[in-house]
Amino acid sequence: MTGTRPISPAIRTALRFMEANFAEPLSLAQLARMSNLSVFRFATVFRREMGLPPHQYLCRLRISHAQSLLRLGTSPAIAAMESGFFDQSHLCRHFKRVCGVTPGQFAATIQ
Repeated sequence: MTGTRPISPAIRTALRFMEANFAEPLSLAQLARMSNLSVFRFATVFRREMGLPPHQYLCRLRISHAQSLLRLGTSPAIAAMESGFFDQSHLCRHFKRVCGVTPGQFAATIQ
């Protein structure tokens, strides 16, 4: 996602935390605090360095994990909960926006 742009230590810290804790509720304020940046500055720098806002990055991490679970035969409802989505509907909405298909359609193509 970053291309050839370097990632600052502040954003790298947030990325590592997001990747390790994607299934937990994460706030912009929490990520900014750990990066020693204001919320506004964190969001600006994150978007500039990563090419998308923090929430979208987190959503893509969660979708990637859900895809892995679906490939293993996990039901969409369980994949949603284990990936940090509020419920299956929440997963479905974001999954379809990013992947172009619903989690059920994605799972059906695997078998």
